[in-house]
Amino acid sequence: MSYTASRDLGNICTVLLSSFIMDNLIEKVCLSQFRLKQHNGEIRGGAKAARAGRPWRLACTIHGFGTRSEACQFEWHWKHITRSDSNLKVQVSAADLLKGAHLMQRRQVALEKVQNKDTAWKRLKVHWHL
Repeated sequence: MSYTASRDLGNICTVLLSSFIMDNLIEKVCLSQFRLKQHNGEIRGGAKAARAGRPWRLACTIHGFGTRSEACQFEWHWKHITRSDSNLKVQVSAADLLKGAHLMQRRQVALEKVQNKDTAWKRLKVHWHL
């Protein structure tokens, strides 16, 4: 799941959430700690669709967007390439496949492709949390 939303323009980011129990990732633009707690059911609220994957953990944070619109465009391209590009080949062991490592590796390869697509996106700061 990826997330983009912040009133503070200096804090616009895209994040990637990973589920401990599902073979699933979520992108969001600007997920605060408050929203992450909501997604994990620690406090009231949060997206109903995120309930199935609880608990979620922060997998990747991307900062450096000038506007929320730019962050949303980046998020769309990242999702689109990950889901539609059959050429995103990754090498994983059987043990890593069981842990869902192949999904994370596909996202990393897709991220590189998206950043190479637009020179403005090469300046973004990417931090992997796993």
